[in-house]
Amino acid sequence: MVNKENNTQLINDVVETNNSLLYNIKQIALLELLYKNIEVKFSIEKNKKILKELGKEEKAIYRVHNKIDDKVKNINHGFSNNLNNKESLKKLRQETYRLLNGIYGYMTELSYCNEISADILDKMKQAPPYEVNLERFYKDVRSFLLKDKSKYNEKIIELIKITPIRISKYKYYDILRSTIKNTLKDVNKEKVDIVIKRFKGIFNGTLEKDYGQMYDKYFIEAQKCKRFDYKSANFDDIEKLYKNTNNNINEIQSVIEIVRGSGLIVNRLLIISMINELDSKRQFEEFVDKSLKEYRKFLNKKDLDSILSYYEKELHSYNLNLSKLSEKYFSNYNNIKNEKRKGNLVSRYVLTNNALTYLNDYYLENYKLLQFDDKDNQDINHLEQAIENLIKYIDRNIKNMSNLQRKVRMKRLLTLQEKPFDIEDFILYLKNSVEYLDKKERLATLNRVAGIINKYKEN
Repeated sequence: MVNKENNTQLINDVVETNNSLLYNIKQIALLELLYKNIEVKFSIEKNKKILKELGKEEKAIYRVHNKIDDKVKNINHGFSNNLNNKESLKKLRQETYRLLNGIYGYMTELSYCNEISADILDKMKQAPPYEVNLERFYKDVRSFLLKDKSKYNEKIIELIKITPIRISKYKYYDILRSTIKNTLKDVNKEKVDIVIKRFKGIFNGTLEKDYGQMYDKYFIEAQKCKRFDYKSANFDDIEKLYKNTNNNINEIQSVIEIVRGSGLIVNRLLIISMINELDSKRQFEEFVDKSLKEYRKFLNKKDLDSILSYYEKELHSYNLNLSKLSEKYFSNYNNIKNEKRKGNLVSRYVLTNNALTYLNDYYLENYKLLQFDDKDNQDINHLEQAIENLIKYIDRNIKNMSNLQRKVRMKRLLTLQEKPFDIEDFILYLKNSVEYLDKKERLATLNRVAGIINKYKEN
């Protein structure tokens, strides 16, 4: 009897905490979408010239922004027609997602050219080489990695980025197999396919779905960049390429900032729409009215920093509350022993997970990656086949690439893996990378590594 009463009390606590948590999530979503909409407006105004050169994509970006802005202005009016509102928001998110993904391929290709040219310029600028104590160097790197182990993977990735890659193709593939398998072993088949597809797009941006179909300006720039002949180029040619790719990358970043910001607003509108299907709305409508009044005051202000500072202060207490309520809710939910009674709470549990996932979706992921699942659709054989498919894809692609292009892409993919090396394997990798370089290139690499180590010391 006592256990039954305790279980009933626990369930009541879970329901009560969940109600508070969902309301808290809606409050955060609203405040964030308001300030993000102001951010996007500022960014559009600041980057009008860049947008004007995009042709049909300029119109698409403005069209999406205007639809979002209209929904933000009339957010209270959407409550009465919530289901239709949610469906229109999903379509709007998909529009935004396509605009964002359509530009990534060019960013990928331009960034590879930028990295190669920066590396070549760095070597050209180096002072005459001098002898260095390599054993002392490896000892310093080992000490650096062992200090603050919570940042081990972050440090390894930074070092891989600035170290020439020298590893056998087969060893490289073995690292990919083990790290990807370990990272995705608890992920369902659909999400595995999305992540593997993303790795393929990162390795070769030209194979992205809309490459060459959108953003004509950056398609032309990326193609020019891919045809650049590094072997016959002099310092001035490479410096010009570096500056040009830098400018294009900065422009693309500005476009991404606008489009992604728009998508994050839609995410928050979706959160409110999802929760409103289960949650009472009157109290929240009052909160919306109050927040919209403040928001309208800011629309004519020119100082973005002061606006963001206001919202940062407003959100502080809500975010603290979110952390406490989330911890309490998930802990209590997992402590419910009666599976039948727990089953009645599953729909709200899934909703809460989905809402939190959308709230933390800062990169505008494929919506299928954001859906909460209970891992029922896991399949280790499917995962292994997907990894082998990725490796075959890489193998096919590198056959038609120059040595420079092949190495920079293989290195980029390695930096996306979770703990690709333990410390001993990494030191061995570093030795292979450094000791086969000529003296000038070796010095350039050691100086870059020293720069990373010093950066962490300063922090």
